[in-house]
Amino acid sequence: MVDPTASIRTSGPLRDLWLWVSHEYRDRIYVVFDQQQDISGQNFKLSYCKASERVLEAASVFRDLYGIQKGDRVGICSRNFPDYLVAFWACDMIGAVSVLVNAYVDRSQVAGPYISICDIIGGFLSNNCNAALYTQCKVIVVDSERADRLEESTDAISAEAGTT
Repeated sequence: MVDPTASIRTSGPLRDLWLWVSHEYRDRIYVVFDQQQDISGQNFKLSYCKASERVLEAASVFRDLYGIQKGDRVGICSRNFPDYLVAFWACDMIGAVSVLVNAYVDRSQVAGPYISICDIIGGFLSNNCNAALYTQCKVIVVDSERADRLEESTDAISAEAGTT
């Protein structure tokens, strides 16, 4: 588990803000998600305390399982789900750079010679460039909808990016 007091941080006022706010308001609601219900049928709610626990768990996974370190880029391509926020704060906790991608951009809206993460997720692959290479993301976090679209293309994406 990532120790929030450990010296793995950047000179991060944003990180310090999250640590302070999540402690100061630990019993208050951080986010309400009306498109998902809990087991009692109520809108999904996440307190600052629970969010902070999830952030530390995600930061540990990024660091320990995926080898993410200070300065590494982590792509986040997701609708505005609570886990989008968790991934963002987890990156900040370990000093990684969040590469935030609009999950709704389609290929026709992308200008210039670069291909975006959403091009890949939309099923478009470039022969000479992809988002993982262009943005140098070590990991790309996607929501379940984008994961479903990616499932059949993961081998091709990995081969093009030179990853496993």
